[in-house]
Amino acid sequence: MRKVALVFLLAVFVPSLVLAWLAVRSLRDQHLVLERQQALLYQQVAEALAKDVVGEIEQQRREFANQVEALLATTKPRQLAPGIHETVRQTSPVTEVGFAVSLDGQVLAPSLSKDRIAARYVSRTTSSSRAARPRKFIGKGRRPKRRCSRN
Repeated sequence: MRKVALVFLLAVFVPSLVLAWLAVRSLRDQHLVLERQQALLYQQVAEALAKDVVGEIEQQRREFANQVEALLATTKPRQLAPGIHETVRQTSPVTEVGFAVSLDGQVLAPSLSKDRIAARYVSRTTSSSRAARPRKFIGKGRRPKRRCSRN
């Protein structure tokens, strides 16, 4: 009877345990493959959405450039500059602030003291751009020479 039980264990039970272990391992591998495929699918969807968003932004930028070109075709830049903020906001609903800046960097319009939105925008952009700029050496053009003393 003991031999029959031992043969039963070796012939049926041990291979069943090995097959169960292999099945669990296979399921775990399949789960990893499924997660990887799902991640790739999500990445493709995110890339497609990002491409659509970039396309929409580019389209709005082209439309805005066309609107500004149309304004400049009918009005001289110096005449358009004082009212550019309101004109741009009326022609392009996604625009919050319209600026006219001279070639030397002076803000011609809108008046930063009168328009809170424009002043806030300028303060945010100038503070972040100042932080990003590297510091320059300000002096007479040359750094002072180092003097070494020898004993």
